[in-house]
Formats: sequence, structure tokens, C-alpha cells
Amino acid sequence: MDSTHNDNKFRVKSGYCHILPDQILFTSNGKIEDEPKSNLLKISWWRPILDFLLIFLLLFGGLYLATINRITPAIILAVIALYRIINMMINLIRSKIIKIDRNMIIRVRLKPGIKGISRATVKFIFKTPKGKKRRKLIILPDAADSGHAETERACQIMRKEKLIY
Repeated sequence: MDSTHNDNKFRVKSGYCHILPDQILFTSNGKIEDEPKSNLLKISWWRPILDFLLIFLLLFGGLYLATINRITPAIILAVIALYRIINMMINLIRSKIIKIDRNMIIRVRLKPGIKGISRATVKFIFKTPKGKKRRKLIILPDAADSGHAETERACQIMRKEKLIY
């Protein structure tokens, strides 16, 4: 890997983003060559387990409340569980995207974070090879761990590569 690839790499919340001449690549360890296909799912392996456990507890609690004739709280717990299931499915679909072809990118938006309140984000809007319009939201590091400097570095790299103006 040459120095231009190292120069066009910046940290994101769940790993690194590499801006290459033909594509944008997301890796967990900052190395391009030995990156497995499902690296974004390997970063937080415990999260789906906790989500399934929470959904199970919500459904079990709703079922228990329904058996003792407390219908309104049971419906509320069922709706929360359904909401969590839908969000899990959406996140599963979106987290598999680890590379984006540069010629498929429609727009890139950078939203600066508010110090102490929110993180800076980068939203890539692109088309898949099947023609569907997709979004990939990248969360930049927190301000507590040199997040402002990393946000400035990401802005400079994306301006240099003409992704944002």
C-alpha cells in the first residue's frame, strides 16, 4: 500500500474510511489488504445478541401482561418490540456496505457536530449496481478523543478528492 492511500484515510466511529481513486472503502483496522467481507458486523458482535435479548424480554413481558388482562401496556411493549425488529433489519441491510464505487456517488454531505452534544457525520448518497438509491451514514469520532482534529482531516481529504465543496 503506498503513501497516497495512507494520506486519504481517516478515522470513523467504527473503524477507518479510505478514499481511493475508484472507490470509498470502510475497514475496521485501517488495513486494506486483509480485510474480511463482513468487517462491520465483526466490530460489534455483541450488539445483535443484546437486541435479540431485549426483543425477547419485551415480547415476553407483553405476553405476561396480556395474560393478566393489562392489554394497553402489552400493546405498547409489542409495538416497541416491533420497532426494534424493524430497526434491526434496516441496520443489517445497511451495515453490509463496506465499499462504494466513486462513480455511483450522487452526493456527499458533511454535518458538523455540536461540541459536547453531537458528533459530526458524513452522509454518502449513492446508487447500488441494481440502481437503488442508498444512504451510508458515517459517524466521525467523538470530541473527547481528538474528534475535532479528525473531522478537520476528513473535511480536508474529501475536499481534496472533490467529494464535498
